[in-house]
This record gives sequence, structure tokens and C-alpha cells, in this order.
Amino acid sequence: MDMLKDWKDKQDSNRQKLGDRWRGEDFIFIQWDGKQMDVDTPYRAFKRIIDRYNAGNENKLPNITLHGLRHSFATFQIAGGIDIRTVSGRLGHSNASTTLNIYTHFLEENERKATACLENLLHREE
Repeated sequence: MDMLKDWKDKQDSNRQKLGDRWRGEDFIFIQWDGKQMDVDTPYRAFKRIIDRYNAGNENKLPNITLHGLRHSFATFQIAGGIDIRTVSGRLGHSNASTTLNIYTHFLEENERKATACLENLLHREE
């Protein structure tokens, strides 16, 4: 949140400097004159970074969307044992139930793995 506040302060400063040339409203992702950035601009930049990295590297990064990063983050947090309320808060969900509804498939898979692990331990022949 501190970074976002700093960014908004910088935008306000630029707005004052540009005066009549400022064309934007109150967007976060903007062009030099305050107009809203095209919705695909961040994704295209992200894709270029991935492509550049993959060009000379045998350990390739997957081609995912920016929103895919959000899902990866949540999945890794849940897999790492972070409680669902914390993950939900970090994602900005107002209720943990929203997070549970979205990531139920992953939680169910974890449950199956945990059950299989326990079965293997209990049925192991010594």
C-alpha cells in the first residue's frame, strides 16, 4: 500500500507539472500524460520479458498471464501451509470463502495426497 500511495503522489506531481496537457482521470496504469494505459500493455511487456529470458535459457519459464501469476502465488501459499485467511487477505478477497471457492480444486488434491500418504504409512510392510 505504501508503494501505491507513493505512486499516486508521483502521479499528482506529474499532473501539476503538465497542467493543461494532463489528459487522464484517476487511473493507476497510465501513459505519460495521464491517459489510461491500454489494457494489453502490461501483459505485452511481461510476455517480452518471458520471451527474452527463454531465448537463451534451457530452463524455460511458462507462458502465463499476469493473472496466472496471481493464481500461482495463491497456490504456492496454500501448498506452503499458509492459512486460507492469510492467503485470502493477500489476494484482497473480502471473505476467505471466496478464496476457498476458487482454490477448492487445489485443496481437494492436497487432501487426496495427504490421504494417500497416510495410507502408505499405515499399510507399509516392515
